[in-house]
Amino acid sequence: MRNPNGFGTVYKMPGRRRKPWCARITTGWKKTIAQRGKHKGQEVIRQVYQTIGYFETKQEGIDALAMHRIDPVPPRVNITLGELYDEWSATKYNSDISRDTINNYKAAWLHIKKLEKAKFKDLRTAHWQKVIDEKKEELGHSSLKKIKTLVAMLYQYALKNDIVKKNYAEFIELPRAMKKEKQIFTDLDIQKMFKNVASSPWVDTILILIYTGMRISEMLQLTKFNVDLEREIITGGIKTEAGKNRIIPINRKILPFIKK
Repeated sequence: MRNPNGFGTVYKMPGRRRKPWCARITTGWKKTIAQRGKHKGQEVIRQVYQTIGYFETKQEGIDALAMHRIDPVPPRVNITLGELYDEWSATKYNSDISRDTINNYKAAWLHIKKLEKAKFKDLRTAHWQKVIDEKKEELGHSSLKKIKTLVAMLYQYALKNDIVKKNYAEFIELPRAMKKEKQIFTDLDIQKMFKNVASSPWVDTILILIYTGMRISEMLQLTKFNVDLEREIITGGIKTEAGKNRIIPINRKILPFIKK
């Protein structure tokens, strides 16, 4: 029986293929110049096709066309990972993000680039997890997290554009981050620094950091206008909302260093 008008068609492609049956529909018509045949060089009207998928049997193709009428397959469903990344990055990299952020995305892309020829809709958690597992001995937790972040960004873009219906990035599991033991100055170390503060450069700076709890970057941003010697306080701090412009009392032991 012939398929009803607008239903689509299933045809067998030449050669030996695992899935030789192609299901496609007509999405419109366009004018073009014929490249061969009796109308070569003339303007002709051609059908514009959308491929629904490739199948092992003709019946599977017909079933796919029937399902398409119920739940249409988006026109760009066959976009590859590489094409999706190029499209996403063309917009993202021209937006208001820092150069460091762009470099992080580009570095993460190098680790998933080997999948660029794969259709994005065919990629699953196992594909992404394999990348993470293969890189966990080579990369630190931060770099692995950036890979997952990039994949998640690509899924968000694909979901917005009806390319996929599920975000597999959320199922990627990262190895547990190894906590580094922090070395702190002992009371004996601090006493030694006070004894040698006059003869050793920068020791007074280290003592200021110890007694104020400031980060190095916070201290470097201070000016004399941040310091109130009468009230013996410093106003400063960055990074978090709670840390900005906080009041830091000046310990009497480091007051001479602050004045200096």
